[in-house]
Amino acid sequence: MNRKHKTIMAGIAVILLIGYLTITGLGNSVSSYVKIADVKTGNYEGQLISVNGSVVNNTVSWDPGTTELMFKMTDDTGTFDVYYKGSLPNSFNSEFPVVVQGQYVDEVFNARNILVKCPSKYEAEIEA
Repeated sequence: MNRKHKTIMAGIAVILLIGYLTITGLGNSVSSYVKIADVKTGNYEGQLISVNGSVVNNTVSWDPGTTELMFKMTDDTGTFDVYYKGSLPNSFNSEFPVVVQGQYVDEVFNARNILVKCPSKYEAEIEA
C-alpha cells in the first residue's frame, strides 16, 4: 500500500470516529417531554426525559452548603419529588413554571437541569 492509500484510509477512519462520537453524544443529550403520570408508570425509569410543570408551594428545601435542592413538582396529571444538586437556578421559586430534565429513579426525579420559564409570559398585563 502506498503513502496516498494510507492517508486516505486514515482520513476515513477519522471521519468514522467523529461520526460515531457525534451520534452517541447526541443520543445522551436528547430527551422527550413527558407528563408526570406517564413518568410514574415506570416506562421511563432511567431514561433522560424532560417534564413541564410547576413547583408545589411550601415544598422547596434548599441547602446552600451542599447545593442540594428538593421540591415537589406538579402538572395536570400528578405530582412527584424532584432532587437537584447544583447552583440554584435564577428566579427559582414556587410561583413560576419550570422544566426539569433528568431521570426518574426509585420514585424520585433526579434533575440534571432546571429551567425556570419566563415569568413575564404568565403575568397579566396591567392596564392604566
